[in-house]
Amino acid sequence: MGYNLIKLSLFFIILLLLHLLLLRIYIIMERELDERPAPVERELDDLIYYFVGDNEVLELINSETSYTMDDESIVKAKDELLRLCDSPKSITFWDTTKITNMVYMFFQKKQFNELLLWNTKNVANMAGMFGGASSFNQPLEFNTDNVTTMSHMFEDASSFNHPLEFNTDNVTNMSGMFYGTSSFNQPLELNTKNVTDMSHMFAGASSFNQPLEFNTDNVTTMSYMFDGASSFNQPLEFNTENVVDMYQMFNKSIMESVPLWHNEK
Repeated sequence: MGYNLIKLSLFFIILLLLHLLLLRIYIIMERELDERPAPVERELDDLIYYFVGDNEVLELINSETSYTMDDESIVKAKDELLRLCDSPKSITFWDTTKITNMVYMFFQKKQFNELLLWNTKNVANMAGMFGGASSFNQPLEFNTDNVTTMSHMFEDASSFNHPLEFNTDNVTNMSGMFYGTSSFNQPLELNTKNVTDMSHMFAGASSFNQPLEFNTDNVTTMSYMFDGASSFNQPLEFNTENVVDMYQMFNKSIMESVPLWHNEK
């Protein structure tokens, strides 16, 4: 009996030691996990560009996750949502396939900064769309094939600084497009062959300093185009044959050498 009691005691002691050992291992592992650096969050660009440029996929996503908007309903719905919600993330997947007009969509929405995975294949007018949206800084992969007006699209969107790969084949008005976008400094490869108005286009874009290879054959107005673009200092080879207004084009800029064609005008 005594021998069996000793064996039983030893058995429980061994179990207790094993338990303590496992507990110790667990504590060490937890400590190591806590001390590991937090994983670096992947860029939104990497996560969304797999599908955001595909209108068929977007149309499917939108139709399954949201109501179908039209030109009359979208502004009212957007204003109501932004009024009620501090973080209106449901706006990301709105079905905008029927929308043709996004004029002043987020005008003066100073806190707005949500990702927009919208199908914009039918939109014709984006004038003032992000005007005054001073917090907005999200990647945009809009289908702009049918857009004709981008005037003041990013005016005073002072945080915005993402690359833009817009199809601007049909755009005729880019006046004030980047007016006051004080953070913006991205390369621009825009087709400007049909643009007639570039007035104020980069006025107040104080960080912008990228080469511009614009087709300006049809431009008639360049007044204040670089007014206050205090960082811009790039050579310009614009065709100005049809330009009639260059008033204050380089006012308050640091252009070391104002193009001869400007002086001739």
